Amino acid sequence: MKTAVLALGGNALIQPGENAELKVELKHLNRTLKSVLSLFKKYKVIITHGNGPQVGNLILQQKNSEKIGVSKVPLYVNVARTQGEIGILIQEMLQELLAKEKIKLPIVNILTRIIVDSKDPNFKNPSKPVGPFYTKKVKELGKTFIKTEKGYRKIVPSPNPLEIVELNQIKTLSKKNIIICCGGGGIPVNSELKGVNAVIDKDLTSQKLATSVKADLFVILTNVENVYLNFNAKNQEKLSKISINKLKKYYEEGQFMKGSMRPKILSAINFIKEGGNKVIIASPKNVQKALEGTSGTIITK
Repeated sequence: MKTAVLALGGNALIQPGENAELKVELKHLNRTLKSVLSLFKKYKVIITHGNGPQVGNLILQQKNSEKIGVSKVPLYVNVARTQGEIGILIQEMLQELLAKEKIKLPIVNILTRIIVDSKDPNFKNPSKPVGPFYTKKVKELGKTFIKTEKGYRKIVPSPNPLEIVELNQIKTLSKKNIIICCGGGGIPVNSELKGVNAVIDKDLTSQKLATSVKADLFVILTNVENVYLNFNAKNQEKLSKISINKLKKYYEEGQFMKGSMRPKILSAINFIKEGGNKVIIASPKNVQKALEGTSGTIITK
């Protein structure tokens, strides 16, 4: 059976402007997982997920909790916490949905570490948006903010993923199990496997995983239906089916926004360039149509 890597965005659980309540997260997750159930009938599926909203909310919680004597934990520990939190929600919800489809597959949740370079320039130039969106910069949270399509967000260091520490375990277990791994881009560690404070981009790690397991299909779910040129401008143009060469040209022209679509496009380019066959970028509600080739952005050689 062929292998698919399915990358869920942090917005698969929470949308911009929403409160991070469990019932809200479960509603979105149910809708997202229902939309991709057909994948599990055709592919061995490895699931990754983002954690930008969740890890950002943990940072806020800890900042507020300092007043009552609750100490902070390092950022990489918060990444691990979100792997456990989001992983168990996916695991429970997916198990329930698969049972209704009479698909009997065990689901294994793997706490995953990713080796990064301690001298990566991203440590000096934070670029990864986390937490909620703001209409303006918030002084209490420091100066590290970036303007995105939805508003201002706090940013943290985001080094490039070099190596997946638990890759062999993922490969072995994925033969007979659905795997949830590399959550939030993975727990960043140095060459000595000591945790470092950063949040790795989920899509870049997902691409490294997809390439490493020789996936036939790489699916990136996001909160827009397609990739667009001139996004949000009057001359906005939807990309439906596109070759890697054309996409690379648009990427080099600076068409895609940092901290948003840009890492997804880079991940798609790298996956195809390194031997992959097809990438789909789509919204959860349209992913089934995208799998049938009638929606989303489909990227091929």
